[in-house]
Amino acid sequence: MVRDGGVPNYSFGRGRDVVGLDEDVVDSGVELIMQANNCTAVNEIVIVGFQNLHQFRIPFFCLLLLTYFVTCLENALIIILVVSSVNLQTPKYVLLSLLSLCEILYVTNLVPKMLHDIIVERGTITVYGCIAQLNIFGTLGSVECLLFALMSYDRYVAICRPLRYSALINNWLCVYLVVAFWLMSFMLVLIVSILLGRLQFCGVNSINHFYCDIGPLLALSYPDNQLTILIITLISALLTLLPFVLIIVSYTCILYTIVKIQSSIGRQKAFSTCSSHLLVVTIYYGALTGIYIVPAGANSTQINKGLSFVYFVVTPMINPIIYTLRNKDIHSTLKAKIVKLKRHFNS
Repeated sequence: MVRDGGVPNYSFGRGRDVVGLDEDVVDSGVELIMQANNCTAVNEIVIVGFQNLHQFRIPFFCLLLLTYFVTCLENALIIILVVSSVNLQTPKYVLLSLLSLCEILYVTNLVPKMLHDIIVERGTITVYGCIAQLNIFGTLGSVECLLFALMSYDRYVAICRPLRYSALINNWLCVYLVVAFWLMSFMLVLIVSILLGRLQFCGVNSINHFYCDIGPLLALSYPDNQLTILIITLISALLTLLPFVLIIVSYTCILYTIVKIQSSIGRQKAFSTCSSHLLVVTIYYGALTGIYIVPAGANSTQINKGLSFVYFVVTPMINPIIYTLRNKDIHSTLKAKIVKLKRHFNS
């Protein structure tokens, strides 16, 4: 996924694809071009992070640490409840637990590094470390998008095809599909990582962000490579826009079915079964659109940081709250577990 404001203009004819030449010869030629343009090769990248924190550095560190702890605790609790409770082992909650696993991995990929950078007041990462970080959250982000699409399909079947629910979707089908999502996402994002690894990076060795975003990283690449940008854009669109289209189609069918229900109580009950998921998807894709699609403006860097913080840090924390706030199944199961624990310790 590439933000338009973070990538320089690329032109065909300046790429590194040279047919028939040895790779060492090509790399030597690139180095000569870099020297001729007074361009110093970059091996380590400085992550600028949040500037001007000053006296707010420690409070922000504590807030971020608390957010990370709460996020992991909430999502781990959902996973434990689903795994240990027979009444929650349905496709809806199996998918929710798998989403919670992604959320834990998501924040763990970014937040510990952010906490370290805040304490030392300077963040650095190698180019290949940056690419590895991109690979991890690119894979996780893709799996989440596909999970949202599958959860939308689950709600579609539950509302529009209730009599065929058990025939169309079950726990094992969900597990198999999610494993396929992981494999597909990893392989496609790996292609992006390989393409990035073949680029040369030079110039100012800093990224004005709190993590390795692909736009600023590509801005450091030399020479410009339009083919790489095109392939990355196509893969990003496949992994994010295709699930979004499937979500739109599912909810269009759901809304059409709900409108046809004559009873207002029936409509309210049907909508309540998918309202939490719809809200989460709206927040997720809303932040994603703001980060990567909205054109850059005068204060786009700071706005992008804020939206990225919401997308990567805040959203994984509030998603479990949204899903479980009015969920009677989760509430009853949690109360039963608490009562069981009290009896165990009191005996």
